[in-house]
Amino acid sequence: MDNKQTCDSYTAIDVKDLLEIDELQPGVVYLEEGHNGKPWLAAFLCPCGCGEACHCIIRGMVQGHTGPSWTLTNNDSGVTLFPSVHRIPERTCGAHFFLENGRIKWC
Repeated sequence: MDNKQTCDSYTAIDVKDLLEIDELQPGVVYLEEGHNGKPWLAAFLCPCGCGEACHCIIRGMVQGHTGPSWTLTNNDSGVTLFPSVHRIPERTCGAHFFLENGRIKWC
């Protein structure tokens, strides 16, 4: 990952259905609304520049989900996902980063 390309900032946008999005845009975190009106999924382009999408399930929003999940904060400081996002090197680009207050922090 020598060619790490990041945006200056990431902005969150609420969407009803990610399938309605033709193409993810750089610097945008799409928050898909669940049945209760709260986001259950965050999707955004990987900041390494590989062009793949990152999908993060929001903790506590999918009943019975036992896999990885993230806490979401979206306020005036920007969007934050916690803990870090670590894309599996064997299946993806292997990027490892935090999205904190709308900024990427590489691990």
